[in-house]
This record gives sequence, C-alpha cells and structure tokens, in this order.
Amino acid sequence: TISLTILPRGNSLASATRAKPAKMARPVFALVVLAACMFSDFAYARDECFGPIVEVKLLSTSGNPKAPIIVKYGALAGFGSNLSQPLTSIPVNLAEPLDACGPIALPTAAGTALLVIRGNCSFTEKARVVQSAGAAAMLLYDNEPGCVAMGAEPNATAGINIAAVSVSYDTGLELTTALQQAAAISATLASTASSSANGSSSGSGGGSSSMTSPGTSTAASATSLVVSLRRLDVPLVDGGAVLLWLLAVGTVLYGSLWSGADYLEARRE
Repeated sequence: TISLTILPRGNSLASATRAKPAKMARPVFALVVLAACMFSDFAYARDECFGPIVEVKLLSTSGNPKAPIIVKYGALAGFGSNLSQPLTSIPVNLAEPLDACGPIALPTAAGTALLVIRGNCSFTEKARVVQSAGAAAMLLYDNEPGCVAMGAEPNATAGINIAAVSVSYDTGLELTTALQQAAAISATLASTASSSANGSSSGSGGGSSSMTSPGTSTAASATSLVVSLRRLDVPLVDGGAVLLWLLAVGTVLYGSLWSGADYLEARRE
C-alpha cells in the first residue's frame, strides 16, 4: 500500500529548502564578483610596467612646487643608475631626434631628463646617445599602447650610468603634450617680450628702457617644467594579494557554513 501525503504548496519542504539557498546565493555571488573585479584590476596594474617602480613627477617652476602637473609611475631599466638617490627637479625636454638614435641636437641637454620614444635602435644605444649629450636621465615611452621593460645583454651595458625609466604609451603622450604646450607658451611670451623691448629701445639718446637683466628670460622661467624621479620601496608582501586571498578564503568558508546550516535545518524539519 502506497500512502501519499500532499502538503500545502507554501509549506512544502522542497520549496523551503529551495528558497533559502536562493537567498543565500546572492551574497556569495556578490563576493565572488567583487573578488573577480579586484583581481582583474590588480592583474592590470601588474601588467602596466615591469621592474622596480619609479615615481615620475612633472612640475612647473612657476607654480606651487608641491602641486605637480603630472604624477605617473614607470619602471626602472635593468641597466644604468638604480636611483638609490632620487633625482629632484631637473629640467626635462623632448629629445631631438625623438627616437634618440642619432646625436642629440638639443643644445641644453646637460643635466636634464630627455623624453624619447621606443624604436629604430636598441635601448642601450638610446641610453648612450642621451648620456653622451650630458643628460642625467632618459624617459622612454612605448610606441604602442602598453609599457615596455628595458633590458639588455650584460656586455652591452658597460659605461651606462644614467637613470633609464620606461613609461607607458599614454604617459609618454601626456608628458609630450605638456612639454609641447610649455614650449609654445614660452615662445609666444618670448616673442611678445622681444617686441616690447624693440619698441622701448627707440627712446631719447637711443637708450633702452628694458629692465630685464642679461641672461634672464621671464617667459622661459614662467613656463619651464622640471621632473623628479624617485624609486619606490615595494613591500615584500603585496596588500592586494593578501586581500584577494582573504576574500577567496572567506567566500569558501561562508558558503560552507551556509550549506551546513541548510543541511541541519532540513534534518530538523
């Protein structure tokens, strides 16, 4: 004899056991999605550049030195200076030619940081050209989206002692734009100052009324840009990795506890 008992639909054991896991799955799913998003961001940051991290800070000499125009991060090359001592507020210019595969035409390269683009010759060749021009650092940006790590054969790095830092394509374009805009403003102001000086030099006795000191350029000083390079100390244990590990372990434990609670409640019913 088979006995069949029909329970009310709202009080059925099947619906009760199905409803709770459905509600409990939402927080677990949310935690998994959050962990996945954080992991993707973490992985993207890791893929941005490779090597010791260097802070690249672009500042204007005319404004507040504590308010940089651009703050980005690059990777120190496997050759040259290790930046044990930071380079602070050194002039920065675009290399000419930009790829630094030939002699630098810029006459004021001494003691500066030169921004160069990747391509047409090796990293060490670029570094040697920049160093021979008297520059203190080379900032190299990729010629396509992404970031490149500058490495070289051990026998090709002898004699290179300048700081060589690679930055991403986007950072390179941003730095280039800032330098070009500063140069354009300097040229405009210098032209205006020259016209004013020529107009004021026609005073009585041929004397000039210009009060600008020899060798001083107000226009240039008002728009000149400097860069600071500082190597960052990276902790042995990455905080992002620890957080991801805690999220993963917490999600598994949370799901296990919920599953066990459902099982015990189902047995009691």
